[in-house]
Amino acid sequence: MKKQMIRVGIIGARGYTGTELLKLLLTHPYVDLKYYFYSPERAFSLDEMGLYERNHTSLLPTGISLLELLDENFDIPSRLDVIFLATPNEVSLELVSKLSSHRIHLIDLSGVFRLNYPSHEQIKEQYQKYYKINHTHPELLSKFIYGLIPFYKNQYQDIPSDSFLVANPGCYVTSVLMALKPLLNEGLILPDPIIVDAKSGTSGAGKKASENLLFSEVYNECLPYKVIHHQHTPEIEFFLNKESHYQSQKVKLVFTPHLLPIHRGIISSIYVKWSKEMVKRNAVEKMESLENAYFKYYSDYPLIDWGRVGVKKSIINMKNVINTPRTQVGYDFDEENICLFSQIDNLLKGAASQAIENMNLIYNHSPETGLTRTCLSKMESL
Repeated sequence: MKKQMIRVGIIGARGYTGTELLKLLLTHPYVDLKYYFYSPERAFSLDEMGLYERNHTSLLPTGISLLELLDENFDIPSRLDVIFLATPNEVSLELVSKLSSHRIHLIDLSGVFRLNYPSHEQIKEQYQKYYKINHTHPELLSKFIYGLIPFYKNQYQDIPSDSFLVANPGCYVTSVLMALKPLLNEGLILPDPIIVDAKSGTSGAGKKASENLLFSEVYNECLPYKVIHHQHTPEIEFFLNKESHYQSQKVKLVFTPHLLPIHRGIISSIYVKWSKEMVKRNAVEKMESLENAYFKYYSDYPLIDWGRVGVKKSIINMKNVINTPRTQVGYDFDEENICLFSQIDNLLKGAASQAIENMNLIYNHSPETGLTRTCLSKMESL
């Protein structure tokens, strides 16, 4: 039986995230990559991105067309099934408003369609506070699916559509939520306080030139940035509160990101308190409760490992997640406290590979399709 190919276009292929997305799409067994789009003032060729095998043979298939962005003569519904937007916030805000009227799936990797607060005024207020942008289309947020996989994967089956709008989660957000949501949803921990000390490689800041990202500035350093005011803070709080065991008590989060002198990778060190009920239990019962919570949410999701630090070998090792779509969650605890360590590749599970997971689910493929070791080995040669 001939497999159905998904006709895909990508906007923003030149950035770090866009390049990773492009590599994954080129090796995906069900994707026919048709177009990559450009703005007139920033035209470029995929050849200049250096996507070659080790024998210097280009791995770019013929037939991928470069198309000026929003060319009026381009009939999107008849030529494409999915468009990925690996674009800056302001660009996504403009493009989604124009593209959302078409019968096509849009997967947006920016942050401007994630915070679906109850009122338009609150949406505009939060985006102005944390993103410093005037959100001109708050009415669109209610139409978006939040693409944290595996937590919201059933949305695609519950509301079938030929034009899903997907907000891909933030990188820090993904690392924190993957560790905390099973525990908070099951009432094992208190929602206040939650302290997150997160560290990321420099690629998380994007490709745009900046003095504070120069090699001489980051070498031998580990510097906090956007203290108290990082744009991922409200997103973490929003989705921790959603489905939380404590609907009458909101999460109180202290989130501090740091910049590591490495290219890619995130480790989030998270400090929480056992719930009042869990404090009464002995160490064996606490351990069983943690294992049961993670098993409940992740037993049928193959792209995560979890375990107790010191018991499960190498559960805290960033090398294990770099260049993979996997998440690793390590933990340890005493009578009152739990320390969690969540690691992902910020460009993959924190961006590109999670976007692919969402596309897979739209088309009823398993989340890991195109993200297996074989596909990633091909991708790493690009």
